Amino acid sequence: MLKNARKYPTAILTTLAFIGIVISTNTQAIAQTPLNQLSCSEVEIQKHIQQLNQAEPANFNAVVACKSKAVPSLIKSLNTLDENFRITMIAALGEIGAEALPAVPLLNNLLDNKSKDVRVVAANALKKIGKDPVPALIRALGNTYPTVREKAADALGRLGIEAKEAVPALINALQDSDSSVRAHAADALGEIGTQAKDVVPALINALKDPDNDVRIYAAYALGEFGMEAEAKKAVPVLINALQDPNRDFVAHVAYALSRIEDHVLSLILALQNPDPQVRAQAADTLGKLNRYAEYAYPADLFEDVYLALNNASKDPDSYVRDRAVYAIISLEEREATSVFLVKKATSTHVSNNPPIMCKIPVIRSVLRWKCPSVVRLNSNGK
Repeated sequence: MLKNARKYPTAILTTLAFIGIVISTNTQAIAQTPLNQLSCSEVEIQKHIQQLNQAEPANFNAVVACKSKAVPSLIKSLNTLDENFRITMIAALGEIGAEALPAVPLLNNLLDNKSKDVRVVAANALKKIGKDPVPALIRALGNTYPTVREKAADALGRLGIEAKEAVPALINALQDSDSSVRAHAADALGEIGTQAKDVVPALINALKDPDNDVRIYAAYALGEFGMEAEAKKAVPVLINALQDPNRDFVAHVAYALSRIEDHVLSLILALQNPDPQVRAQAADTLGKLNRYAEYAYPADLFEDVYLALNNASKDPDSYVRDRAVYAIISLEEREATSVFLVKKATSTHVSNNPPIMCKIPVIRSVLRWKCPSVVRLNSNGK
């Protein structure tokens, strides 16, 4: 990952305590479905929980149906090291709803988990239980103290897509008087990754921020919107930013450009432009993208980039040839090619073989990026 390490890896529960916010408890319990006492005995519940690692909907539904009776066992089992198993149990707590209130402290701690999937499912579960942390964090963005605003922005970023309602407030936070708040707001917008039409223009402006950290986070965030059509508007500013003297900033700019796939195709075409200055700029940019950004080109475009640069190395203009040769060197030839082929194969494997937990509908709907092929199959009714 290109970004600097986060300065405040504090759990969101701690953040809310620091802010001094108390979220009102949803006191309306979900009506409990009458069940046979034997099916919800401690032994039976534990049996169903142990089988959750197979992600069979029947076991998942059985645990959820036991409601509050299943909560203590789910809490005890959440210390598992198996991430998929843990995510399935978190999702079950969310489906139990208000009766899973005893699990809230543990779920709050999981909002700071290193796994994005765990964080997102935990945030979703908290919403269903009635303890959604997002509204409180949005209010905290307006706090008098910069440290509180910074922690709130950081916490919202950790929630990812589950904090999408915070986007307008985070866009406003890009104008905060404190540079650390602005930086974490830019980072959070990239992590949340929604509403590109509104977010991308704000991030483009942030690329001109006087604080280097803000510009770095803004560039990285733009990279997260790279596949959105709106991101193309950032290309001219990003290309100019490649000339910036700060190498960390340039690295993130290159990352952002590398994520805009249509831009890579445009650069390849620009190598045939009648103007030698345009051809030289295109070759130089292709080289810089690869030097500064890991996996700079999509796997299916890498060969096209290499062949186009190879042709440009025979250009009648000496400066174009020089830039093309320098770019080719930066591609690291066979080593880079093998990396991209491995990356492509890995991506295809994950797409065709999603985690077993994706068999649970509620998990599939929350972790849409994790279960692509399953979602596609269901959309076709198969």
